[in-house]
Amino acid sequence: MPLCWEHNGSLNGVSYTSGHMWENEQVKVGWKFKEARRSDTGDVYTPFNDFKGSEICGIRDVRATSPVNEKGTWVKMDIELFSIPSSIVIPIIGAGHSIYWNMSNEDLAMYYESCYSTVGFLRPEIQEYGRELMKDPSFDRYTIDNSFLTKIFEYPMTSIVNEFPSTILTDIEWTDENLLKLKNLIEAEELYPELFEYDGMSASQQGLINVDENTKSNVSPDKMRFLHMNDNKQSENPGRTFIINGSITATTLGEYIPVVDALDAQRGMRLYFTEADTVDESLYPKDTYIVKVDRINHRIYVSNPHNASLIVDIGDEIYFYSRGLGSDRYTDSGQVVTYNHEAGAVFFDYNPARKDILEGEGGDADVYNSLTYGFAKKFVNNGKEYIGFSVKKYQNGTLPQVWFDGSSQINERCIGFDRHFNAYGTGAILLSNGVASLWGAEYNASGLDYNVFGDPEQSYSGKEFPTELNTRYRIATLQPDFDGWFFNNATQRKYGPTPDSPSGAKLFNEIYCGANQPALSFSSDSSRFAFTNLHTAELKGTNSEEVNLGKDLGGASTPCYKINKRLSRLNYSPNFIPYNNVFKIYDGTSFNASTTINEKDNNITPYTIMDAQAGIFIEDYGCDEDNWSQSLWELMGFTYSQFHNKGSRLQRFNNTQINTSTPTTNALIGTQDTRDFVQRGNSGLPIYNTLELNYPSWRYDSVNGSNASGWSSLTGIAYEALPGFQSYPPITQLNPVSTNITADNLPRKMLSPVYLIKSDLLNPTYIGGREGTSTLPVIGIVDKTNGFGDFYSGATNSTIFTNTIPRTIQNIKTSIVDADGSESRVDDGCCVIYKVTKQIKNNSVVLQNMLNPQKK
Repeated sequence: MPLCWEHNGSLNGVSYTSGHMWENEQVKVGWKFKEARRSDTGDVYTPFNDFKGSEICGIRDVRATSPVNEKGTWVKMDIELFSIPSSIVIPIIGAGHSIYWNMSNEDLAMYYESCYSTVGFLRPEIQEYGRELMKDPSFDRYTIDNSFLTKIFEYPMTSIVNEFPSTILTDIEWTDENLLKLKNLIEAEELYPELFEYDGMSASQQGLINVDENTKSNVSPDKMRFLHMNDNKQSENPGRTFIINGSITATTLGEYIPVVDALDAQRGMRLYFTEADTVDESLYPKDTYIVKVDRINHRIYVSNPHNASLIVDIGDEIYFYSRGLGSDRYTDSGQVVTYNHEAGAVFFDYNPARKDILEGEGGDADVYNSLTYGFAKKFVNNGKEYIGFSVKKYQNGTLPQVWFDGSSQINERCIGFDRHFNAYGTGAILLSNGVASLWGAEYNASGLDYNVFGDPEQSYSGKEFPTELNTRYRIATLQPDFDGWFFNNATQRKYGPTPDSPSGAKLFNEIYCGANQPALSFSSDSSRFAFTNLHTAELKGTNSEEVNLGKDLGGASTPCYKINKRLSRLNYSPNFIPYNNVFKIYDGTSFNASTTINEKDNNITPYTIMDAQAGIFIEDYGCDEDNWSQSLWELMGFTYSQFHNKGSRLQRFNNTQINTSTPTTNALIGTQDTRDFVQRGNSGLPIYNTLELNYPSWRYDSVNGSNASGWSSLTGIAYEALPGFQSYPPITQLNPVSTNITADNLPRKMLSPVYLIKSDLLNPTYIGGREGTSTLPVIGIVDKTNGFGDFYSGATNSTIFTNTIPRTIQNIKTSIVDADGSESRVDDGCCVIYKVTKQIKNNSVVLQNMLNPQKK
């Protein structure tokens, strides 16, 4: 983007006005300098080359009319030219001619992409298996996002014009790999039964399921499952053909293809083929996308360089297709290929009794009771086998007509798993450091007047701080620029670095995630190991009103859990700003009197227990079931079955059975806590001497009431329907204990209960090793009942062996092993004592001994 250095002017058909570059968002903090050009000649102005790659860290407008060479937009770069060449002279060449800086924000894409380096999903199992289904490393599918396509079927699906009636026909090939990928995804949906609550769906999603008030109970995980499919807004035209009109050219913004007419090109289109392709080679790889469209010069910028070995002729056709599943609607523009892609959940029959049965293939007359894995129906098209989904049993044999286009037909409609954040069943969250823009402006704003970054010393009609009562945004402290720009006068208007600019944001781009006090402890009471505090506990905390008033409350760092939580209003989140949870209420004395009360934010579900700021799950155990018995888990007493159960990780945990394979901890909620839950009145004091429940109360809103039609101060409350809101009493329970993940079994304190003493004294023919003629025999056993100090000692009277052959003992080979035969972990302080006893006959019969010598 060119920046007018001095005078008003135009470049490439675009007008620029000095002094208004920032206000018109034609340049921003964080943009980088590429080159400077003279507008009168178009030549590169080389004296500024030393600034190449430098980043704008501050901007100010100079509005002085004299001297004229001080008028314009001034920028502060993040580098200093200590020796400024004398050749850097701004040429005074008259109005309409200027020096233009070509600025680029292309590097800011990296900062944008980095926001998605860590994404939290509400239902991660569905995301994992859904994204696995959509993988297509060879890019063989004819869609921009590797989604699948449907075959042709018509409404009603029960009609005889459909070769395979009551079946959603897809181009998903019937293979074991595809069936298992779908099986994993469909079974993951069972973990989240709330996705099948018909009354909780939007009206548009309800309209995509062929049920009514009498049959809506069919929408349940025991009867249906779903994928995502584009609605009838998807164009049947799969893409566009363009005529090449020049040489393919590489630029700093990527390679562009000149075409005859680029008006129908859209960002995100994916290349299909070109006439320059051959049987063996392609002009571009399959994963080539349109990244930018220049409709003035009719240039299409693409993501990959072309194959220079192929010949490209003017007039060659190049074809891009545009089909994709869903859209996040992030850019509301027809220039983006996904603009007309909107996906909903398409439900189909599911038979849980057949979830593990491969046979059947939906080929019987009773389709429902023959579905492979409970969902798949095989059909054949042009000699190839594909996967279909039946709607025969629970949707009267057809999808609603709203799915179909004007010709009552579905053809090549994208189907699969929609990876956009707004897809049905998806809940996603990004990390945020909680810092708003410099003045605490609302989301996506940059300054005092919510459009430009304002002067630090100038008041904009009271907007220098947010006007909401008792609200303080946690923001970066205002700092002067590198050269101390921190002032305002009649001729200069200061624009400094903002916390949300790239140059500033890199200084505070981290946030704490995980558990701050996780522990693996041993309980002397239960004699078992247990994990505890795998979550970072919620704290009592301090709110913005207390900060503004300077209240130093004791116990703010006390762990707690909260119900109907009140926000502190101390940090930034797009979901919670503007803070609209401060109401004026009738206080019971007069119609015009009011009391300010901090209410529950509408984003918080009433009576939800909020007990953690972050935490960790255990989901990778390091070994499979076959090796569990040899693992540390087994030694500590944890069993394989204890950790491997089917269940949602959204559930709360207690100190009993674990109902998921990804356990964590949370605050332990006891029934005795409910005695503190009942609160009444503006004071919010608990009522202990009652057995009633903590139900919300209705609070009259005096502001809305005084402005209500027909309201007057003479009208009594008894004669009016009171405007207002439901007030949910805030509950804070201090010092809860963490749940524990306790081992099922007692830990094993010794791996082997005995030492085995093996010796060749009993078998002198022992050779050793696996190829030996015999194993080293066991000659003694030392049990571990007699442990004193650092040693275990064997019995003094152990097993006695009798030697029956003549032999001479010169050395003895000894080995100490555990019960399983593996070598024991002992040091050189161990010893084995052998006692050899030999009988000596009476020497009084010398002659007999000489005639019958004793065997040695």
